[in-house]
Amino acid sequence: RLAFIGTNNYKGGLALGKAFAQLLPNGGKYAIITGGLGAQNLNERIRGVHDGLKEAGVASKFQEVSGSPFPCNDDINRAVQLIEQALTAHPDLVGIVAVGGWPLFAPEAYKQALKPKLADMKAGKFAVVAFDTLKPELELLKEGYVNTLVGQRPYQMGVHSILALYNYVTKKIKPKDPTDTGLDIVTRANVAQFLK
Repeated sequence: RLAFIGTNNYKGGLALGKAFAQLLPNGGKYAIITGGLGAQNLNERIRGVHDGLKEAGVASKFQEVSGSPFPCNDDINRAVQLIEQALTAHPDLVGIVAVGGWPLFAPEAYKQALKPKLADMKAGKFAVVAFDTLKPELELLKEGYVNTLVGQRPYQMGVHSILALYNYVTKKIKPKDPTDTGLDIVTRANVAQFLK
């Protein structure tokens, strides 16, 4: 292959970790939801989350619950169940980090699962940060069911890939490997712009 053009997953995890730390400066118990335990891209995001908490200087205040990261095996309904189970097993949980968007793609079930923590979310005592910025996720953010989304840029991936191929074929210019297409950080402050 010529090059990898896409998301730097470690940086994505770092952004999740820093956003989570900012939302919960006092720390507490938290859980990570992942896809599969063997997925390299997701493991890079998880490593980034841990390092993001360290870089924010609050890692010692946070405690990841036993068994986390919890794998949903890319199953949307399983991801929601994992949130319900984590909240039941750990009533003192202060937040959830989803290194993919799985639970948010079942919006009604997800809202039901988070209902017991909605008042805490509004009071800034519970937080959810998740990966990707697809429409169902943005709508949940607007409604207050998620605090921060870290998004990939699929459009840019397509544009950069075609340009890279064109420049290689016509000018023999090799693309930078890897080419990082960057991230979007979405909160209540800028969600309306992303929904457009």
